[in-house]
Formats: sequence, C-alpha cells, structure tokens
Amino acid sequence: MKKVFTFLLSAAALLLHPALQAQKAPLGLDNPVFKAALERVQKRASSENARSAAAQTIRVPQTETYATWGENNQWEDQGRASFTYNNRGQLETVTEVELPSNTNSAQYTYVYNSQGINTELIVKEWENNAWVNSSRMTIELEGELLKNYGLYSWSGTAWNLMLGIRNTNNVTNGRVTETITESFSAIPGSQTNGWELSERTTYGYTGTDNRPTSLTTYDREGAEWVEVERETEIAYVGNSGNRSSYFLEVFDAMNNVWNKYKYEFQYSQNTANQTQTMVETAYDVEGTTTTPTLRTTSTILTSAEPYISDPTVGLLEEVYDEGTNTWVRSTEERSTLTRDNNGAITQIIVQDYNAGTNAFVNAERYTYTDFTTITITSAADDVLAKATEVYPNPVQNSLRVTVDATKVRNGTLNIYSITGQKVHEQHKLNPITTVDVSTLPAGIYMVRITDDNNANVTRRIIKQ
Repeated sequence: MKKVFTFLLSAAALLLHPALQAQKAPLGLDNPVFKAALERVQKRASSENARSAAAQTIRVPQTETYATWGENNQWEDQGRASFTYNNRGQLETVTEVELPSNTNSAQYTYVYNSQGINTELIVKEWENNAWVNSSRMTIELEGELLKNYGLYSWSGTAWNLMLGIRNTNNVTNGRVTETITESFSAIPGSQTNGWELSERTTYGYTGTDNRPTSLTTYDREGAEWVEVERETEIAYVGNSGNRSSYFLEVFDAMNNVWNKYKYEFQYSQNTANQTQTMVETAYDVEGTTTTPTLRTTSTILTSAEPYISDPTVGLLEEVYDEGTNTWVRSTEERSTLTRDNNGAITQIIVQDYNAGTNAFVNAERYTYTDFTTITITSAADDVLAKATEVYPNPVQNSLRVTVDATKVRNGTLNIYSITGQKVHEQHKLNPITTVDVSTLPAGIYMVRITDDNNANVTRRIIKQ
C-alpha cells in the first residue's frame, strides 16, 4: 500500500518489468491490472476536481518517511520522500531517498492541465550523481472518459512509446453510445503491428437517464468484432454514478459458453472518520440460482489529502463457504490514522491479518512531517469567486447560484459527492440559476463553477 507510488504507474512498471517479460506474461493492454489502473485514474480525476477550491488554505507535509516492521519487532526506515506542491495544493514533485543509505532513488514530476487534472507524470532515476529520465506517462481525458494514454521509456535522447491507447468516444445528446479502442505495444512478447483496433464497447440506456444500464464489449479478431463480455441490468444508488448492482456475462471461448455473475454494492459514510466504505458481493449465476462466492469490503478516505495517492485504509476479502453457509476471511488489511489538531494526517500504520495467529501484525508505517501552509488561489479564480454566490447552505430542496454576468462568461456548474462522483451537470449558467437537489442523499457535496477563462471556484455545501 505504498502511498507515494501511483497505482497506474506501478501497474505500468509491472508490465514493463524484465522478469515478467522473460516469463512471457500477458502484457497486453487488456491485462486486468492495467485496465483496473486506467479506471482508477479516471475516477481520481473526478476526486481532484471535487477537492480543488479557490481561496482555500491547506496544510500539507513536505516529508514522508516510510518504514516496515522488522524481524526484531521494531520499525525500520526504508525510504524518505520530499514533496513540493503547486498553487492548487497538488503534488508537483516527489523525490525519494533510500534509507538507511540516504541515497537518491527516484523523482516524480506531475503535470496538470488548466482544469487541475493530472495529465503527465515524468519519472527520473538517480545515475552518476544526476537525475536521468526513465519513464513518462501521459493521459488525456474527454470529459470523464479516457481519450489517449501513453507510456514511454527514455532511450537516452528521446521518449519512445512502449504502450498506448487511443479511444474514439461517440457521444449523442450527452450520452456515450460507443467507444472504439486502438492499442499499441512495443513490449517484447506482446508487440503490435503499429496501432491496432483492439476493443469496442457499446452502451445502452433506459428512458431519459444518461447513466448506462448496459455495456457490451467486443474484441477485435481479424477483420471482425467478437462479443466477449456483457454488463446488464445496471442499477445505481439514487442520482449518483455509484452502482448498486449489475449482471456480468463473460464468454468462455474454450468451452463455447457464457458464464454469468452478479455483483451487488452497498455504501456507507463515516463523517467523523472522513471515510466511505463499499461492500461488493459477487455471485455465480446458474439459471435462476444465485450463489455467493466472494465479498470485498473496502474503506477509503474522503478527505482527499493530496500527498496520499492511495486513499484505501481498509480492505477485507472473504470467500463464501457453502458447507457452513458463512463468509470466511481470506485476507485483510487495515490502517490506523493519526491526525494533528488541524485535522492533517501525520501518520498511517498498516497492519495485515495473520491467519495463523488470528491477529493483526504491523506491516508498514508512513510518517508525515515538515508541514507547510498553502493558499490555493489565482487571479482568475479570485474574480470568479467574488462574482459567484451559492445559497442557502445547508440546503434541502433548491440551491440558488448567482453569477455576475459582467465578470463571468459561459459559466458551467458541476456538483460532486464527497468521493468525487459527479451527481449534477449544468451548462450556460444564468445570472440566477436554481438547481433542484431534493433527490440527492443527505451529506456533503462540492459545487464547482467554471468559466471560459479556465477559472474555477468550489463551494462546499451540506444537503439536509
């Protein structure tokens, strides 16, 4: 659960690892780890949007010390990371040092677009007393959809593309109807012949709801698209984008059959701990019989600290025992957080469950020090902030947004849940705009307003 190293980069590094190449592991872009990483980045972009705010002061650490629990039952420091931030309070650079040797290891530089979304990550390694380019990752989003992805390696004189994705997203009346994916790979053992068509996804909808209720995925085989996966009967929680259940069918080409599964989700918020817990239950489906198989309970931070790249603070996996009709713990990881008087996280201790001793044992520790205060602001953001009002707060049914039309042009509004999920979108704000929030679940939301100057202002509201 290394917090500094981003999930996507670690997946990309995994794919490029020489040991895996030597074993001829399935390194294509359809690799499940890689696809999960891409989905993680897309969700993280929404969280970044929800956290960004004008004229907001935050406290952030400049140093992280990483330790593991040693055989002598003591913490042993393994590494130290130094952080710098931009004026949005986002990570700008992370420099890692190995301990106890105190030698430079790696440096990460994050690049953001004008909307504050991370679009590029450059990794350097310490060689011959100098930082040398190693790898580079680029991401381009189209709204909340992935458009382009590239993973590059440094040849010594130029960046060479190793893995790539190009998506063509077809949108009609605000709905994504089809995504066609082209893939590129220069990794030994999984090279493509340049850019190749690889995957096609079609989306189905019900009524006027812009959230898809079905997805069908096709793989490219020769000159044809072959159906390989179906997601059907997708249901959501309230007006959010969080799924409550869906069915998944996967084609087994070897046995020429479709295997069917069902997934159910439950969500809960802990405002005091600033966490959200999701319980995902998987079932096998045979005809009309549904049998539980796996249950995963994950808890994530909702406070969105920029220096913590992986917000997971609890993970429990259980398998279903049909003999006893009970859930049996397979693995579990939990984290204990320490916050200072200002609410900033100063330490995270990760423990793993040991089935042999039926107890949790220390595994990793992250200590954050050298805190500094950052005021997140810009000239354009300040103008927008002064020209915008959002009321009442708290709100029950109708939220009013007023903008000074002489200072704000082409204003747009998005409302995000505390986890970064967009729950409302509105274009071309009027001088006075009324938003119906009566159907939103009670809780904390972020109202984000942007204009054509790429300025943005975020207001935190409470829905009662």
